Amino acid sequence: MIGLSIFFQSLSAQISQGGLPPSFKQTDKSALSKIEYIKMPYVDVEALRAEDVYNDQIKDQPWRFGKDMYVDYNPDNSGTWDVLEDGSRVWRLGITSKGALSINLTFNKYKLPDGAKLFIYTPDKSQVIGAFTSYNNQDDGYFATTLIQGESVIIEYYEPREVEFPGELNLWRVVHGSISY
Repeated sequence: MIGLSIFFQSLSAQISQGGLPPSFKQTDKSALSKIEYIKMPYVDVEALRAEDVYNDQIKDQPWRFGKDMYVDYNPDNSGTWDVLEDGSRVWRLGITSKGALSINLTFNKYKLPDGAKLFIYTPDKSQVIGAFTSYNNQDDGYFATTLIQGESVIIEYYEPREVEFPGELNLWRVVHGSISY
């Protein structure tokens, strides 16, 4: 029940400031590194559905729409950093979960300085959420995204050249959505 509470608290803080990721606006695309993709473990959706036939009968148990996969990815241990012409920095990391109908992410460390922005988008750039900013900082440090359709997402974190403190960002959970909505 605590995990569900954290999830809903995080969703309530998911106010987006809009805009486009800085990498979309970069005129010299060759200045950007190739995006590193991390492949999530195989998810046996049929096995999940078979379990749900039983589990969905238990009324005090939350309904499952996907498989939680716990991870520990952050700008210090994964992805790529690029320095833009104005001295600001962009970190990007791709996540792929083969066969997912949707993906959503939960960060267990989310503390952005003023001016920093977080975007999540599909590789074809057809779905973009963000910018999430320091406005979304919470005392518990958690932040969860809404569902992004498809089996791959890109996380893009932008940090201006001069900030009060380095941003803290740690991806803690990837949900492989297995139910169409």
